[in-house]
Amino acid sequence: IFPGGGMGWTWLVRCASVWFCPVCAPKIMSRRRQELEKGIKIFKKHKFYFAFVTLTIPHSYGVPLVEYMEKLQAVLKRFRSGKSWTNLKKRIGMRGYIRAQEVTCGKKTGWHPHFHELLVLEKKLSKAEQTELTNFLCKRWVRLCMEEGITSARQESDHLRYGVDVRCGSDPISQEYLAKTVSWELSSLTTKAVREDERFQPLALASMLTDKDVSEKEKEWAMRLWAEYMIGMYARVAVYWSPGLKRFCGIPELSDAELIEGEAESGPIIEADAAGFRRIAWKRLQVPLLELCEKVKLLRTEQIGAAIGADIQICEAGFDYIKEKHGDKS
Repeated sequence: IFPGGGMGWTWLVRCASVWFCPVCAPKIMSRRRQELEKGIKIFKKHKFYFAFVTLTIPHSYGVPLVEYMEKLQAVLKRFRSGKSWTNLKKRIGMRGYIRAQEVTCGKKTGWHPHFHELLVLEKKLSKAEQTELTNFLCKRWVRLCMEEGITSARQESDHLRYGVDVRCGSDPISQEYLAKTVSWELSSLTTKAVREDERFQPLALASMLTDKDVSEKEKEWAMRLWAEYMIGMYARVAVYWSPGLKRFCGIPELSDAELIEGEAESGPIIEADAAGFRRIAWKRLQVPLLELCEKVKLLRTEQIGAAIGADIQICEAGFDYIKEKHGDKS
């Protein structure tokens, strides 16, 4: 049993890949969302304000993702450095920021990496300050993208128009909406699997490889792009908090591998040995068994185990859990 009442399997070998694994990624990002929600709650308690920023780039079909990501890494390093950036932070009262990466792929437009950021501000920005923030970020972002070879001279005007989107909540209601929207948006970017006619999320590319309705030609295309994606996003951070921001919120710095294991509130409530769990996984019963545990139907899990030849045992913490939920009726 994990904090919040959720159930999960422990003592398993996990890849902890937030970019490539359809099993590990949702678990990691779910817990990143919990971190975000906790952080936003604390920021609101201290009466901080928020601005939501989206940073995009021009993109063309045929450019490898790793090329974009290496150039963007250089842009981001310069984007938040220097005297002019320090002075802006002081003027707008910026406490820090949280950044998430997203990557999509278009059949005609190629790879489209972009970033979403939540700026944490110590004061509400006036209209003039909001305009100053938008203009500063836009001009700085486009200039650096041009210097790093991402944006060409002929693309400059369009990039200035569409490259940066800044949204500021100027009243309590819009701030509340912004906080809730951002919490979900920042923590869902690697787990979306939306597939449109001309645009794909990466996990949708992976799903095409096992889809019997997809032609062999399309599968070859998807396999090539999936390989590019794995090279381009390897070892990159999905959600980044600026230095000191997590410490301010009392949130520990945990790697994806540490986060996916979680910290259980109790000992195991049911157990299965390695051979038994392989049978459970073969039958794809991991989630149904967890749902039964959440409904306090632990005896039913034993019966299912017996039916499929998996030795499932209720642990001492499991009997305590039954008594807690059902009392003397158990």
